[in-house]
Amino acid sequence: MKGILLCGILLFSSSVLAQNREVFGGIFPEAAVTVKFAKFYSSTFKIESIHQLVVDRDAERPNWRYQHESTEFQFFVGYKVSPLSDFSVAYIFAVDGDGPNTHGLTEQLGVVQLLPYFKLGHRFRFDQTFFPKGEGPARLRVRYRLAMDLPLEGLEIDPNEFFLLVSDEVLVDWRDGRSDLENRFVAQLGYKFDKWGKLQGGLDYRIDRLFETGLRQRFWLKFSYFVTLK
Repeated sequence: MKGILLCGILLFSSSVLAQNREVFGGIFPEAAVTVKFAKFYSSTFKIESIHQLVVDRDAERPNWRYQHESTEFQFFVGYKVSPLSDFSVAYIFAVDGDGPNTHGLTEQLGVVQLLPYFKLGHRFRFDQTFFPKGEGPARLRVRYRLAMDLPLEGLEIDPNEFFLLVSDEVLVDWRDGRSDLENRFVAQLGYKFDKWGKLQGGLDYRIDRLFETGLRQRFWLKFSYFVTLK
């Protein structure tokens, strides 16, 4: 695992060695259970937890150490607007490993675009994060993600088959009169066990502080498990 993380850090950070920047690496497990009820409604409970294993600041020697970065508990309620679109709202409680715990709200619109040989997913999000009293104003973020599901066997993702998931998300956030831009790229190999469950694993690469001094890059080995129940 250390070798994979270090290779990723060297590959993606070589272009910014002359700048003030921070590079982090670690693991990112997540799991979610979705329950469908009534005709058009569903609820989803999701946990995602990020754990830092390595940090490299300003081209110094990578420092291997463990640190809990954050764990989020997310609860969504969704409404099926049409066969290819849905709207949902969520409450999020985040445990920060190096700061105050926060509460948040998210509003989300998802649209699926069916194309020959693969499927595109468009996700639009607007979220608000609230900090404890005395920790400053809320943070507001606008997010757009484009994701592609590509079957590796046949024309559709069927049970007991592998698939590839690639996504890119752009986030713009505002807090206390300051703004920032972040980009998140994810590439995962997935396996659909049956009609209701799938497992995915791969790389989650994030770059932010693009409007600030001190570019930050984060590389997470991401493992995901999703279950949908009727």
